[in-house]
Amino acid sequence: MGMPLLSGKHTLTTSWDELLWAAMTVGRPNRQFVFQHGASSVYEALFRLSLIRMALEQRPLGRLKRTQAARTLDPTERGRLIIFWE
Repeated sequence: MGMPLLSGKHTLTTSWDELLWAAMTVGRPNRQFVFQHGASSVYEALFRLSLIRMALEQRPLGRLKRTQAARTLDPTERGRLIIFWE
């Protein structure tokens, strides 16, 4: 049996480094798989990092907020982002 699902507002304490690393490694079993395809893997990592930086900005007190650019994406583009919205 897994962990119970949460609903409502919750706080997750993390750093930009941890967030960006999570974006690069989601769905991969280890670091080797992140860069297994050489230059192509580097470009994919840059793409994932760019998505996070395009979609999120840091507000006062370290809070993250969706950027205006992320809010104006059409539904199919939003569905491709690798993060969960509110």
